[in-house]
Amino acid sequence: MQGVGFRPFVYRLALAFELKGSVSNSGSGVHIYFSAEDETAQAFYQKCIADAPQNASISEHLMEVIEVDDFNSFQIIESDNSADINLGITPDFAICDSCKAEIEQSENRRVDYAFNTCTECGPRYSIMQEVPFDRDTTTMDAFPMCADCQSEYENTSDRRFYAQTISCKSCGVKLNLIEKSGVEISDQTVCINKTAQAISAGQIVAVKGLTGYLFCCDATNAKVIQTLRDRKHRSHKPFAVMFPDLNSLSEFKLSDSEAALLTGKVSPVLITAIPENSGELGLDQIAPQLSQLGVMLPNSPLMHLICQAFGKPIIATSANISGSPIVANESETSIQQLFSVADLVLSHNREITFPQDDSVVKFTPQLKRHIILRRSRGLAPNIFDVNTVEDGVLALGAELKGSFAMSHSRRTFVSQYAGNLLNYDNQERFKEQAYRFQQLLKTTPKRFVSDLHPEQFCQQLCLELDPSGINTQKVQHHEAHFTAVLAENELLESDQNILGIVWDGTGFGTDGNIWGGEFFSYKQGEITRVDHIDEYTHFAGDKFSQEPRLAALSIFGRTDLVESKFTDKELDVYLNRMNASDLKSTSMGRIFDAVSSILGLTDYNSYEGFAAMLVEQKAQEYFATIGYDFDLTFELDSSSKTNMSYVLKQIAKAASNGEKSSLIAAKFHNTLVQLIDQIAAENQAQVLAFSGGCFQNGILCDLIEMRLGKRFQLAFHKQLSPNDENISFGQLMHPTVTPIQQTIQKLHSICA
Repeated sequence: MQGVGFRPFVYRLALAFELKGSVSNSGSGVHIYFSAEDETAQAFYQKCIADAPQNASISEHLMEVIEVDDFNSFQIIESDNSADINLGITPDFAICDSCKAEIEQSENRRVDYAFNTCTECGPRYSIMQEVPFDRDTTTMDAFPMCADCQSEYENTSDRRFYAQTISCKSCGVKLNLIEKSGVEISDQTVCINKTAQAISAGQIVAVKGLTGYLFCCDATNAKVIQTLRDRKHRSHKPFAVMFPDLNSLSEFKLSDSEAALLTGKVSPVLITAIPENSGELGLDQIAPQLSQLGVMLPNSPLMHLICQAFGKPIIATSANISGSPIVANESETSIQQLFSVADLVLSHNREITFPQDDSVVKFTPQLKRHIILRRSRGLAPNIFDVNTVEDGVLALGAELKGSFAMSHSRRTFVSQYAGNLLNYDNQERFKEQAYRFQQLLKTTPKRFVSDLHPEQFCQQLCLELDPSGINTQKVQHHEAHFTAVLAENELLESDQNILGIVWDGTGFGTDGNIWGGEFFSYKQGEITRVDHIDEYTHFAGDKFSQEPRLAALSIFGRTDLVESKFTDKELDVYLNRMNASDLKSTSMGRIFDAVSSILGLTDYNSYEGFAAMLVEQKAQEYFATIGYDFDLTFELDSSSKTNMSYVLKQIAKAASNGEKSSLIAAKFHNTLVQLIDQIAAENQAQVLAFSGGCFQNGILCDLIEMRLGKRFQLAFHKQLSPNDENISFGQLMHPTVTPIQQTIQKLHSICA
């Protein structure tokens, strides 16, 4: 309940009840002291819970009788920072309608103020230095309130009563527009207008947003978008497009759920279908080969003012060179890095302590299930009330989509998306953010958890933090996926027979091979690998995941179709490498790659998951036309249901017979659901739990729910992404890390 206006809400409510007492923040939450008769006390207590501010999240509450205190009035008193930290951390909130209206009103003293906030909106997590959340524990402490803001802050009838981020043009955050020549402009209105003019003139501007810099340019100008790609070294990965307002998205025919998400407090990037008429957007440069687009609305007053001044959609992508962390604050090196891409830099003088990218979300096409693709601004950090985790455990997650998780005061905190930890700069940012998070919670980890992979950064970091290794545990990648979805659905203590389906691109297995097409059982704290996709040879190192034709060669074999994708020299080299390799894989991600190659969709993953997205897109084309009752499948191998080579041969034959690639892709998706169904039946499963990057596939999730939902209880991720961002949480929840297994064993011995 930090930074959501709870104290001013309680104050006003206490005055309405004519109570005397106090309300304050502390490390353990909000504390309210008051004097009242029992009936009044109960009514006030229930009202505090029932009518709490819309952004409040109350995890625990209680009322107890204490010794009588002599209160003279009701007051908001200074926060107590001395207590142990036992509370949630509030994410950043997108600009609310009231603050948006104020900056558009010429008579309002905050007209055109690019940092307008209130108790309902604005930065929270991104500017925290300590908790509880008060002005002096955030980077807003650098901006003393002017007399007018102080008056609003103290006025119980003002909507900014006790708003910790309150400021205005006189006392608040200041913009600064920097040109490559070194010329700087500080006039706030001129900064906004010149930024819009630069975008209109086909330039790229780096804008310091709520949680980090964004590269912005005209989304209708194909030439400047290509320039941005060239400078950012981002050949094909799609860009997000920021629209001025919801009306400008009318052609997209958004559902009520999609519109509510875009205009709500999270305001993420929403992946949605591109309409036939998408205006003047340079789609070939924005989202090459894709039928979906990431759209968003301005989430801060600054971006709202820029979009209103420009009047058209803009590209709004994280300000970094692809693979590096988002630039967040001003140093000489950072500004130079920004100018390697941007023509202008629009900065401001409020420090960002926890930089974040924008969150990315989509809904499945038919059943509109919510899937988080990237969990960051507005969603992070996630807080789970999990009593099974010992305090002071730091889990360091996975490598390709990093996050860390920490247990503290009976809660588990999961950080924002941390990028690809193969990148050195991301590693340094990761370490810095993990340390700052510990400072925020005023704690030091006692134990550490890492992935099994001996060469991953997280294991190297564990050696730095725990050189002896005595306090470090290792958890297998896919088992961590499994326990993450179990914990999120409160299934860890279930006595049902649960089958985990964990499908992704890659993860180090307990046998030293690469896993990624796994079936696990879970019962009474025990995880067992009960099945997996049939092994095939992994070769050529990282190229194997970058070139789908290599997966086709390994899984499907040497055929005319596959050989046509290589020169004679390439084929000789790769066959030699394949024959010499002892490394095996069960990756479902590479199966999707092979299908993409066989169907002629792509032979190069220009970014992670590209080939799989094209296969999903082809299937969607067919289901959207025929309907989801279509249930034709390819035949599964009777001697080994998990033999994907057997399925791929049927796919190749169908393609050579002239079947549409959309029909083949649809049948392939149906076949995967049939495989899950048969493995579930063999294992007498009652609950099916799904995790791994393959379950970012909306078609697959919809088909699972439609085909299997009536016969099995289904568990998907809800607050976390199915991809590797959830690994850190799953590591903490694993039976070897938490005491669940021991607790169950104790219960069994007691019963015996």
